[in-house]
Amino acid sequence: MRSTIRHELTEAVSAYEDKPREQWLFDFAAQVALCSVQIWWTTEVNIAFGRLEEGYDNALKEYNKKQVNISEQNMSLTEDFVFLHYEN
Repeated sequence: MRSTIRHELTEAVSAYEDKPREQWLFDFAAQVALCSVQIWWTTEVNIAFGRLEEGYDNALKEYNKKQVNISEQNMSLTEDFVFLHYEN
């Protein structure tokens, strides 16, 4: 079981940048996707802080915009899911 989860998590983290996020989310089990998103969030925040230290003053603001966009996409996916599964 542990080796399966480790394998799936490795696959999910590796595939994160290969597909649009909306598609990638449905390729993996929810817990694997959630853990992978947290790994990528940590990585991207560290990159943003690194850019800030390099003198790029808007690094965190730009990353915040990306996160707001992702949140809006998540809301849209949730609304679509609810509509498709509960309205019909």
